[in-house]
Amino acid sequence: MTVPLVSVLMPARNAARWIESAVTSVLTQTHRHLEVVVVDDGSTDCTTEVVESIRDARVRIVRARRPIGVGPASNLGLVHCQGELIARLDADDYMLVDRLAQQVAYLRTHPHIGLVGARAFIAHADGSTGKISPLYNGRLLHWMMQTSGAILHPTMMARRDALPPAGYPDNTRFANDWEMMLDVERRTGLAIMNQVLIVYRRHADAIGCAHLAAQDEAAASIFARQVLAPRGVVVRPSTAMTWVRTRRAAELEDVVEVRALAHALSPDTTTLGPHVPPWGRRERARAWREHANHLRQIIARSGRRDVRLALAPLALAAAVKAAIVTALA
Repeated sequence: MTVPLVSVLMPARNAARWIESAVTSVLTQTHRHLEVVVVDDGSTDCTTEVVESIRDARVRIVRARRPIGVGPASNLGLVHCQGELIARLDADDYMLVDRLAQQVAYLRTHPHIGLVGARAFIAHADGSTGKISPLYNGRLLHWMMQTSGAILHPTMMARRDALPPAGYPDNTRFANDWEMMLDVERRTGLAIMNQVLIVYRRHADAIGCAHLAAQDEAAASIFARQVLAPRGVVVRPSTAMTWVRTRRAAELEDVVEVRALAHALSPDTTTLGPHVPPWGRRERARAWREHANHLRQIIARSGRRDVRLALAPLALAAAVKAAIVTALA
C-alpha cells in the first residue's frame, strides 16, 4: 500500500457501541488516500474485535496494554501514523462523506494555516441533532483560543510538522487537546471551515459529560500555566477556574484578580503572535461582544453583589465598544 496522505487518528476505550460507524465513515470518504489508526486504550469491551471485523487494509489497530488516557493514547497512535496530514475523529463521532476532501483542499490552498477545524452537528443520545458548533476565524479565533478550545477537536486536520514534536501533553488527564492546540496556535495560523463536516455525539458516557469536574480542573490548570504564566499573570485557582468555566463562578474568591484578567485578556490587550492577522472590524466587534457576554455570565452565576459592582462597568464598556466598532464597520 502506498503511503497515505491523511492519517485519521482515533483513540478508543470501550467504544464498541459506536466505533464501527466511526471507522466506516472514514473508509467511505470521497478522499481515498488515507489510513485509519485506531488506538485501543485498554478497553474491557469488544472494541478491538469490532475494529478487526472491518476488512480493509487501510485500518490499523494499536493496543495499549492498560488504560493510559486519551493524551498518551493519541501519542501512541501518532507514532504509527504515516500521513503528512493528521486528522482526528473520536470513536463515538462520525464524518460526513466529504470531510477529508474539503479539509485537504483547504490546506492546499492556505499554506499559512497549520491546523484547520470545521463545524459540527451536535447530536444527542436519543439521536436528535441539535445546534451547530460556532464559527470563529482570523484574529478572533486566535483570541478565543486563549480561554477555550474554540476548535472542536474531532474536526481537526493538521499538518504533521505543525504539531508539537512531543505530540499531546501528558501532564494532565483531560483537556490535552486544548493544550496541544495552544502550542500550535503560538507558531502557525489556525482556521475553522464554515462547512459542517462531522456529527459530534454528546451522551452520558462521553468524556465531556462523565468527567466534567475533572475536565474543568485540567482546563483551569492549563489556562494558568500556558496562557497566564507567559504573560506574568498569577492568580489563584478559583480565579482561573471562573474565567475558563463561567459556570463555576460561584467558587470565585478574589474579585480583584478576575477584574485584572478582564483587562489582561480583553480583545485589545491580549498579546498574540506575529503570524496572527490583524483585526477585521467585524471580528473585533464580535470579540468585544464575546468579552461582554463572558463578564455578564460571571456576574449572573456568581450571585454576589461585589462581583456585580466590580464587573458590570467592564461589561458595559465592552458592549459599548462592540457597538461603536459595529457602527464603523
